[in-house]
Amino acid sequence: MIRLVIIADDFTGALDTGVKLSESGIRTLVTTKLAEDVSSYDTDVLVVDTESRHLSPEEAYEAVFSVVKVFADQPDVLVFKKTDSGLRGNIGAELTAAMRGLGEDKLAFVPGYPAIGRITRGGVHYIDGKPVAESVFGIDLLNPVRFSRVDEIITDQSDEVVVSRSIKDLSASNWGISVYDAETEDDMHKIILSLKKQGIRLMAGCAGAGAYLPEILTVPEAERPVPQLEEPLFAVCGSINPVTVGQVDWARTHGFNHFRLRPKQKLDVTFWETPEGLQMLETFKSLIREKKPVVVDAMDNGENQETVRVGKAMGLTVDEIRRRISRTLAALFAELFAADNAGTLMIIGGDTLQECMTKIGIHEMEPVSEMSQGVVLARFSRGGKEKYILTKSGGFGEESLLTDLAEQIKKVEGK
Repeated sequence: MIRLVIIADDFTGALDTGVKLSESGIRTLVTTKLAEDVSSYDTDVLVVDTESRHLSPEEAYEAVFSVVKVFADQPDVLVFKKTDSGLRGNIGAELTAAMRGLGEDKLAFVPGYPAIGRITRGGVHYIDGKPVAESVFGIDLLNPVRFSRVDEIITDQSDEVVVSRSIKDLSASNWGISVYDAETEDDMHKIILSLKKQGIRLMAGCAGAGAYLPEILTVPEAERPVPQLEEPLFAVCGSINPVTVGQVDWARTHGFNHFRLRPKQKLDVTFWETPEGLQMLETFKSLIREKKPVVVDAMDNGENQETVRVGKAMGLTVDEIRRRISRTLAALFAELFAADNAGTLMIIGGDTLQECMTKIGIHEMEPVSEMSQGVVLARFSRGGKEKYILTKSGGFGEESLLTDLAEQIKKVEGK
């Protein structure tokens, strides 16, 4: 029986919030395609990825509204609208759609994630001490954040009343959207507990708030075993977030075999069928057999400006460039996935993950555990067999993340 519905705007975001519940032993399923009969889901928590981050505000509104509307007549089902911790995407349109689809007059929004340096103070959202519009998210190539005040981000796409609330005032508005300041994990905990006591049905936030969702459910929790993973770690990276750039550079100089696709290669969705692509695939498979860690990325010098230049010369829009890169990486993933032994595959970046899963025909996943902050081990079924992959959003993790994961897998396999 579904007790909680979480709606995310990309696949990695859906997983990194869902895993907060599954690690507590709460049955959690992530899907990119909502079933016509939602009573068919045998899960406590259903996470729906609407893939709406790159849509227009109007399209994003419809995507979220259509999902939430399904549960409007089920008052015992709680709804959590998962947002990006950097406030990218169609925040205002999607929060409004959640309210109107559910028929609720009020929504509680807790955008902070203090554990990774993302806080809200005085209604302003900060990333590692910088107002979000002045941070790396303000210069994001595809989804730049133009405002630092959360109420301005929301009202840019919404006519709902927005009220900013400090940690000293945790009451929810009788109508509209309440945005809560949070600078510490203790703040986050207090807010979620307060909202639970107030009986708020509709909440929103990133994975930071998602970490406290198990406390609002009345289902038994239990430990879940983590499966054994195989060497080597093979990372397919579609993110150009500066955090991920640093992780790839660290891995490159600390033992990983590193391959960076050139602009024309990553914009050619048939690249892996060309003689050059086939030769590269054989190199990858040889390294896997030798259990040597690999990272393949689609970066230029961090922001893909050269790729944008080449793509525009080919007559492509920025959105078409983004899609082509994801599809080229997805084609690589499909080739590796079909191999007898590909070690442990990792996908970095929500767009890339979505394309990879679509390529192999997978629409549902079960988050198993968080191997490191923002790194989710997920399970799915294909051909009657259980498969596992690692996923990560671009902006998560320490610089040494990839080498740490490779060592972690090596130690586990060696037991």
